[in-house]
Amino acid sequence: MVKNNRTIEDALRQGLTEKARVTAQEVSREKLEEAEREDRKHIHESRHESEEQ
Repeated sequence: MVKNNRTIEDALRQGLTEKARVTAQEVSREKLEEAEREDRKHIHESRHESEEQ
């Protein structure tokens, strides 16, 4: 029974580790996408300001 509990605990730890890794990747990707959107927004605003002058 103890071995079975350890096996379950190890599986849970591995699952949590994998979930944390995937979450970290998603957060990184979302931050990158947000930065790219901000860059495009600023480029668009800069062009618009240039056209007004």
